[in-house]
Amino acid sequence: MENPFVFGKTVGRADFCNRSRDIEFMHHQFNTNANTILISPRRWGKSSLVEEAARKYADKKVSFVFIDLFKCRTPEEFYEAYVQALLKTTNSKLDEAFQFANKWLKGLLPHLSFQPDPNTEFAIKFQAHTSVNVDDVINLSQTIAKRKGIRIILCIDEFQNVNHFPHPIDFQRKLRSYWQRHDRVHYCLYGSKRHLMSQLFESSDLPFYKFGAVHYLKKIEIEEWVPFIVGKFKKTGKEISKEHVLKVCKAMESHSYYTQHAFQILWYLSSTKVLDEDVDKALERLGEQNELQFQKIIESLTTYQLNFVKALTQGVEALHSKQTIKEFALGTTATIQRSIQALLQKDVIDVMGKEITIIDPAFKWWFIRSFSS
Repeated sequence: MENPFVFGKTVGRADFCNRSRDIEFMHHQFNTNANTILISPRRWGKSSLVEEAARKYADKKVSFVFIDLFKCRTPEEFYEAYVQALLKTTNSKLDEAFQFANKWLKGLLPHLSFQPDPNTEFAIKFQAHTSVNVDDVINLSQTIAKRKGIRIILCIDEFQNVNHFPHPIDFQRKLRSYWQRHDRVHYCLYGSKRHLMSQLFESSDLPFYKFGAVHYLKKIEIEEWVPFIVGKFKKTGKEISKEHVLKVCKAMESHSYYTQHAFQILWYLSSTKVLDEDVDKALERLGEQNELQFQKIIESLTTYQLNFVKALTQGVEALHSKQTIKEFALGTTATIQRSIQALLQKDVIDVMGKEITIIDPAFKWWFIRSFSS
């Protein structure tokens, strides 16, 4: 029998757990053609949420276009991904996309070429050492929407990567100057580097300040996980108690990726009824499967940073107090600030206001077990 738990990729309707309020919010944004900024740490289910919201949206005259900037490091790579996604999504066939490009984009993109790609049916490449009409490329979503009489909702994942482009502020300023005038296109921008995304859209001196409604994604509530998990086990002829579901969810802090991962392991390990030892063994197995990655994180930390993580995992709140600094050998208050900034850059911690948390709950669980005295 196939394991009913899915993680590590966007999930379909059967594997999607609740988030009805988030979908309701996004549908409101779509209905009003308002821009949306979705922010959360990695693997909280942002991509699955956006795709599920798109699937459930009723307006058939809206075309959802998805772009992932994970591999984009230059404006040229962005433009290629942007044009390719728009042409592929708004044209049902390769021939149709090619005809549309020849008819409407020939003057705009004289060096546009279609190349075979087994994953995407075609790939857009701009020839090297040639100029591209950047202004018209940026306006392409609005142009297509008008030509085809539709609305476009452009969903861009890992948008914070524009920070890594050469001359990032100039690039962001150019995007903003055109996108803010589009009346047939809604931009849904989301990313997993929470501090970078917050800075992009909430810093008054940056181009994308107040570009759209910022929505911080929260973890799925444990109460929503319980019926979802129990139902998955039941449909495959297995039984799991609410107490066992709660134990795993609490250990993984309701983190979408690791919660699904842990229950996938537990489903494999258990017989027809989940036992206490099955739960313990599943959590141990999850830690073992990620141990190499966690060890690499430890190796990248200085002694002060490692000690700071120890203090966090032990629940210390007064991190700047003299007692804490002495007990955990954190250096000075200036050293603590440097440790916080370094751990932020390494995606080990997240900072929201005065609250500092470990981003990865499985790493936290493993760290406590590995470094407890």
